[in-house]
Amino acid sequence: MKGELEARPSLYAADMVVNPHGCSDYRGVANIVMTAVGVGVLALPNAVAFGGWIAAPLLLVLSWALTHFQMCLLWKCLFMNPSRKQMQSYEEVGRACFGRVGQVAVAVCLYGGIFCICSLIMILLGSSLHNLAPSLSRSLWIVISVALMLPFAWLPTFKRVGVIAAIGVAATTVVAISVIIAGAREAAGPDDHEHVLGPQGIGGLGLAFTNFMNSFTCAPVIPGLIAEMKNPATFPRVAMWSFLTITVVFGSIGFAGYAGWGIDMLKFDLIVDAVASSAGKGIHWMPVKPAKFSLEAGPVPDCKLK
Repeated sequence: MKGELEARPSLYAADMVVNPHGCSDYRGVANIVMTAVGVGVLALPNAVAFGGWIAAPLLLVLSWALTHFQMCLLWKCLFMNPSRKQMQSYEEVGRACFGRVGQVAVAVCLYGGIFCICSLIMILLGSSLHNLAPSLSRSLWIVISVALMLPFAWLPTFKRVGVIAAIGVAATTVVAISVIIAGAREAAGPDDHEHVLGPQGIGGLGLAFTNFMNSFTCAPVIPGLIAEMKNPATFPRVAMWSFLTITVVFGSIGFAGYAGWGIDMLKFDLIVDAVASSAGKGIHWMPVKPAKFSLEAGPVPDCKLK
């Protein structure tokens, strides 16, 4: 890809400089995966239920392709700087395109969205802890969650965040395996659940596509990750493996949940609620809640550094 940069100097005005102390490709993959894989992954069986057996996999692959294409465009955009210096943030891109006004507008939209996302994660984390230990109020658990997660916001580089993200990847793997087992057990059980091939109308098709696209959201971390990579030229390969991993995780959880509960998934908000409705209370408290907790806690450091 560096040859492409040299062949088109008028388009790519900056070089991709190798940083020997930067983030490795593996840690880059881990960061992207754990940025995309968040609490929303637990609602993917609902997206499959909206889409049905035929439309849902097509929409999942389409979301994968669109996200990968967009991230590669952003990667190229960061090097299209007339000052021949690599841009390292969305704000720099906004300033290069629209001046100071563009920089401020991009910053307001970007950090406003990140603040809302991180706030939502803290609320969900506090709510889960409240369900595990209702002796403390929900508000107090949210405050405790913020205090526990705050140190992760002080990690200075993606290289260090990648270590924690790798733990999150392992936690996500456990969750995916748990959902697959629960879905297979429910599918083999005595209860009958209806499955459909087509989507639940045009609205269902739109909801399925929206859920899949939202689940692939990882754009806020991409500029910072590219700036800290050992070799930014390898980003397309990192993105390919990242989104392939994300698609496998999403497909495993989404289709396993739909195979087990069918369109009855639409009665529940999350797959953990469906599992809890079919299991005894002892089972509900042991594998379901810790799995939900690990999935929520895993991506938090990445969210803080977006």
